[in-house]
Amino acid sequence: MSKLEAGHDMSEKYEIDQMQDVSRDEVQLAPEQEGLKRDLRLRHMVMIAISGTIGTGLFLTSGSTIATAGPGGALLAYALVGLWLVFVCQAIGEIATLLPLPGAFNAWGGRVFDEAFSFQMTWMYFINWALTIPAELSASAVIVEFWIGKDSSFPSWVVPVIIIILMVFINMAGVQAYGELEYWFSILKVATIIIFIICGILVDAGAIGGTTYGVSNWHIDGAPFKGGFMGFITTLVSVGYAY
Repeated sequence: MSKLEAGHDMSEKYEIDQMQDVSRDEVQLAPEQEGLKRDLRLRHMVMIAISGTIGTGLFLTSGSTIATAGPGGALLAYALVGLWLVFVCQAIGEIATLLPLPGAFNAWGGRVFDEAFSFQMTWMYFINWALTIPAELSASAVIVEFWIGKDSSFPSWVVPVIIIILMVFINMAGVQAYGELEYWFSILKVATIIIFIICGILVDAGAIGGTTYGVSNWHIDGAPFKGGFMGFITTLVSVGYAY
């Protein structure tokens, strides 16, 4: 065995010894991370995970997605992106079980591939949120503007400012306060989705509005795949945003 291989094996054994206490079967923190507080409870993480799968695009672009690609194209787009995300989550679950490293997911890139790959993952994740958060703040202004009307004297930029201030205070309050607020906000978000689904069924059935739509939109001109292949491709961006 070469010195390089021996060094790799020793490094791997050291990492495993640091990560897991076999006698108690629990993951340990690295020495430099002993000051971290694990104040998130299981109920916090479960609700954050559930609500985290519901993106802003579901509230903002579902109607335009159906209008662009038709009901069949929209259904296929949501199913395709959803299936892709199932594979992603399955892969994350497998690697988290195999390598329960302390730290964020970018640590897996350095452990499995190379430190350069981990560096790239970290910056890509930063860029992702640097673009996503402003987009979601803009979406909040668009939603409020839709409901109050464009002719209203209420400035729509006030809503993103309020959200930014709340985000700053929530993050300053500590992880336990963050987890508790996320828990209740997540319940509100899931409840809203359930109400939307119920209202949609009632509207389709004619119980609300007095018109029974049923599956009529699947038979109108251009349906169910409006715009053909290009209409379907166009909707993938907004569908991904919905997840």
